[in-house]
Amino acid sequence: MAQHFRYVTIENDQLQDIQLLQFPLALQKLGMFIIEEYQGKRKNAKDKPLILSIKNSKSGFTMVVAVMGYTREVDSRNSFGDYFRDAAATVGCKSKHESFETGIVEIKNEDFRVFI
Repeated sequence: MAQHFRYVTIENDQLQDIQLLQFPLALQKLGMFIIEEYQGKRKNAKDKPLILSIKNSKSGFTMVVAVMGYTREVDSRNSFGDYFRDAAATVGCKSKHESFETGIVEIKNEDFRVFI
């Protein structure tokens, strides 16, 4: 599945400014910025979703966000919520889906490497 998307992992959560990215909307906006910059520099790049993850040592969870980066006229739903649930169930890791957005999941830090 990894050939179908790009991903970024932020693990250093000790920096003070990193705390600003512990919110789903902030992480989504960072993802949109990364996608736009990448596509601006690589004109022939295929449209692929971007998966961003950020570790939070205080909560014990890593937030994982899927950013589509492009609009799909037929189906505007972010189907990564289904992929995230299936992946968590397959590897047996603990996850939380507490957001209205389907493309956001939180995985226990110790389960993250297995999940990804």
